[in-house]
Amino acid sequence: MPRSLLFICTALAGTDLDRDPQAHKPYELQVVLRMAPHPLLTASFRQQVERQLRDSLQNALGDLAIVQVLQKHPLLHDVEAKGLEHAFDDWKSLDGRKLHFVFIDFIDGGYNVQSRQYDGFTGLASPVVRHDRTADRGLVWRTASLLVVQDFGLTGTVTGYDAKDRIEVTLKGGELPVSLGRWLKKDDVLAVAEIQEQGTKQPRSTRVRWLFLQATEEPHGGRITCQVHHRYDPGLGGSRSLYRCMRLGTIDGPVRLRLVAEGSLPKPLRGQEVQINPSDSLPMSVERKSTDADGLVQSDHRYHGLALVRIAEGGKTLANVPVPIVDDHPLAVAIRVEPRGEEVGKLYLDRDRWVRRGAECLDTSAAMIRDLNALAERHTPETSLATAKACLKNLQEEIANVGQEQDRLRNSAASLLKDKPLDLADGERQIKELRSRRQQLENYVSSIEETIKNEKDPKRIKLRELAGQARLLEGQAEYERAIALYREVLEGGGEDPQLRKRLSELEEAWAVKDDVHRQARDFIYRTWASAQTASQMKSKLKDLRHAFEVCREANDRLTPQKLLLLNLGLVAKLEKEAESLHPQDNDDDRRTAETIVAITKDLKTLNDDVAAYLRPEKKDG
Repeated sequence: MPRSLLFICTALAGTDLDRDPQAHKPYELQVVLRMAPHPLLTASFRQQVERQLRDSLQNALGDLAIVQVLQKHPLLHDVEAKGLEHAFDDWKSLDGRKLHFVFIDFIDGGYNVQSRQYDGFTGLASPVVRHDRTADRGLVWRTASLLVVQDFGLTGTVTGYDAKDRIEVTLKGGELPVSLGRWLKKDDVLAVAEIQEQGTKQPRSTRVRWLFLQATEEPHGGRITCQVHHRYDPGLGGSRSLYRCMRLGTIDGPVRLRLVAEGSLPKPLRGQEVQINPSDSLPMSVERKSTDADGLVQSDHRYHGLALVRIAEGGKTLANVPVPIVDDHPLAVAIRVEPRGEEVGKLYLDRDRWVRRGAECLDTSAAMIRDLNALAERHTPETSLATAKACLKNLQEEIANVGQEQDRLRNSAASLLKDKPLDLADGERQIKELRSRRQQLENYVSSIEETIKNEKDPKRIKLRELAGQARLLEGQAEYERAIALYREVLEGGGEDPQLRKRLSELEEAWAVKDDVHRQARDFIYRTWASAQTASQMKSKLKDLRHAFEVCREANDRLTPQKLLLLNLGLVAKLEKEAESLHPQDNDDDRRTAETIVAITKDLKTLNDDVAAYLRPEKKDG
């Protein structure tokens, strides 16, 4: 490794992430085969295709992979419900396996085959759904095999980076006794994922948008050197994260783009200047084009895997964008046509990512507390204390990280936006809640430490631990369970005047006023808590407002706290769903994008109303 590539490895050495690039480990490829109901797609035919597909892939991959073809999988129902295009939007699994879904249907006298891959080493999905068709029954397995092979992307771990935008990647399976030349060649393109610690849960993977690596050589010694192409500076060298990458199934073809003005509902950019270079950037090869009335532009030449595109107005550069060529559909590129538009665009991109990270931190901290409560039921107070301290340490680190990013966003906004404020309200609510949970954990740790130090009776130690769990549940707005635990403590002999007073206050505040109030509470805790997508939220939003009004009329100040906690995470889910849409190309996506804009606005209004209702009243004097 060149000495200039060493510093990133040194900078990353202090993290707890599993940095093993698995150079000696073969890939585990699970192909999930689903055939639609049809008289011609018989059970025997399904078994035949399964066998032939497995044998074909295993022969092609050899010792590089262990291949399984399955007809059942726990996630198949979810994939069928959402469709291959959106099925992987919320997947975060990093189990190391490659999961490839293959759907076969018989339509209009032919066999339609669709496939898409999710890679559990990087947390990345192949960028498009592959389609092919054959009328030959005997070639169905081969058609499916070719689609799987096209997107079977070698993966790797970034182990070196220098100031000249060169990356060294150590390849998974790179030191197995197999030739990698078929699976990764010079000029091949790789997408990049950032892997970060996430407390006691598995690390999280986030795709680094508009960042691609391009191999500058053939693999050697299980490694490969790549050139970095990016729209926004990814800041790889100074990060303490782990970066993994996956080869994309790119093709040779023309560049097709649709330029739109960045915004919630993007509009086509007409007459925009576009310069297209091959990735070797030879000046003689530059194509100069302009977008049509729909914002579309297509190159005259074909490009190998990746093109470098400069977008300008009046000769002034607006953006430099690396464009991978993965299929024949136009790639949407959102542009801010304004001074320092790319810097402003990056600022909003970072803001949205910060909000999503805050939501993930809330999910993680909630899972920590649930796990801690479950642990306390089965283990000693000493074990619970050690786990609680570890949870607290992780939460403190997360709060520090999101707080630092908040400061950076504020400083950048002050410089870039001048008098126009950057809306950080959603993230600020998340940080406030994270700090509240930190205080709850600190109180829990102090309580358990004091109990272990001063109490000798094992029964009383356990009862005090249960009381600590109840306080944690209150912090999650799980008041019914908290009340049950407080009662258990008191009925078990853990008499405490303050605890009894707290139980009395909770029971009074939690009391149901009538059936309408009970239904409103049930709606928030169960029906609204189950909403995950824009379409599910839209159908429930009017009832959600009504449920809050009922709670306010009943002077219920507990149930709305659960509503706020749920909404903190839902705003980030909506932003992530919007990111996966293509409203400029698809009417369904356009309608969904419009729905997300309306729901986000309504949710923020509702959150403000709920927060105002829950705000302590100022007392005169």
